[in-house]
Amino acid sequence: MKLNIAYLVALIVTITIPSAFADSISVDIDNTSYDIDYVGNNVLLKSATADLDFISLIFETEVSGSEGDVSITFQRDFFDAKIGTEIDDEFFILSDGDEIEFQETKNDESRTLSFSLSAGNEEIEIIGTILANNSFLIEKADAQAEADAQAEADAQAEA
Repeated sequence: MKLNIAYLVALIVTITIPSAFADSISVDIDNTSYDIDYVGNNVLLKSATADLDFISLIFETEVSGSEGDVSITFQRDFFDAKIGTEIDDEFFILSDGDEIEFQETKNDESRTLSFSLSAGNEEIEIIGTILANNSFLIEKADAQAEADAQAEADAQAEA
């Protein structure tokens, strides 16, 4: 009888404790696969897609229960938000098209974004400025370098 009660208590505890787990999801960009680590509490990231036009990652989500929490860690050499090349900028997170609040922890190698999602949430989009060496900043710097080189070449040709 005591053994049956112990099994029943263990079952109830297992059911009532929210399911938090660490996992990773892959995204393919320019024929390269990148792994993204995350911890979900009642949240599963089902797929990830890169949008290089908007420098964003789009995740298909599944929220079990009435609410869930997720923390996603990005390596800075893969996905970041910067002003220029040195100053950190804020990411933007959209949940089914609406901007949501988040908390961030960061160091020199990574940035971790933590936020809550409601039941029924199907998609989140995280917008930064640099994604797998694709960036408006890099394109702008390259275009400026080309323009400077052309102007210098034109000046030397006139001289």
